[in-house]
Amino acid sequence: MPAPQSQGMPSGGLAADVDKTVVTPRPTDEVVVDDLDATVVVARRRGVRRSLVLDDGRKFSLSGASVVIGRNPIGEPGEQRLAISDTTRTLSKTHARLVVHDDEWRLTDLHATNGVVVVEENGTETLLDPGESVTGNGRFILGEVGMHVMAERDS
Repeated sequence: MPAPQSQGMPSGGLAADVDKTVVTPRPTDEVVVDDLDATVVVARRRGVRRSLVLDDGRKFSLSGASVVIGRNPIGEPGEQRLAISDTTRTLSKTHARLVVHDDEWRLTDLHATNGVVVVEENGTETLLDPGESVTGNGRFILGEVGMHVMAERDS
């Protein structure tokens, strides 16, 4: 005894409108036989991963072009907000903005209570005025929390 057929289904098991569908492949460019052995080399730039490394060894990935740092920072849309726990409570809720470009950073004091200090290579410390920005590539201190930006290049 043959199996009962579902209503509207032809004996092939497909719906009537699907059974009549014709699939035509999209036209492709003509492939030259000589090019089948050739490989096109794609130029790729090595990526750079940046991290913010605190003096106590904690490391935070910097994923945005602009990063707002603090205990509970508030930033602009599109900015990375980097919340750092601080037992000394010298880090403001929204302390500073860090913009990293190549091997330099631009740091802006966001009117933090305990300020932003930039440490020069020779150890000289410079306290920024509220709202002031500075460009550098070394260590800086937010409140009592010291840190620096580290770049790791993909190999």
